[in-house]
Amino acid sequence: MAKRPAPPDDLGPVRFSVSTEYGPRDVRLQADESMGGPLAALQTSHAATYKGKWTVHFGHVPLQLKTHVHADAIEELFIFLIELVDAGFGEWTVRDKSQTLVIEAQVYGPDADLEFGDGEGGPPSFKRVQFPKRAKVRLRALVEECARFLRRLLVDVTVADPTFAGADEVRADLDALVEAVAALPLEFRAKDAS
Repeated sequence: MAKRPAPPDDLGPVRFSVSTEYGPRDVRLQADESMGGPLAALQTSHAATYKGKWTVHFGHVPLQLKTHVHADAIEELFIFLIELVDAGFGEWTVRDKSQTLVIEAQVYGPDADLEFGDGEGGPPSFKRVQFPKRAKVRLRALVEECARFLRRLLVDVTVADPTFAGADEVRADLDALVEAVAALPLEFRAKDAS
């Protein structure tokens, strides 16, 4: 398999999106939903019921995670969104065995400037993907895409377990985050061809 070329140090303004590809497990595992709040219960229940992957796209650079292995990254992502919307800065750390990817973000108007690192000053890479040092995304796109992803997980969990507690609380929190950025521009202006 050909190795993907390393991205430039600064991707500049890029499109942000989240894609998913997962299905039900052959055998549903027993989920301990008693620990933590509703988001911790959501990720635990989803990991027990479904198996697959989700990919966060920073332009053409993918961050690939497994729904059933990197379940804790789901709660970390939610906290990251809250920090960005409420405080204007945030940090999302993703771990896989001995690898760590740290994404720090600072909000400037409608944009979130992202900085990628390994937490120790080394080059940012994760699961054989080389990350840039910086990229810029629209805050509204980031919040809406992540909220769409989390809502999908919530729908899947409540279909598998209609008694799932905390669904209304998670939905309300996601609605509040999306509403907070609703007036911001969604996409970067297309570059002038002239």
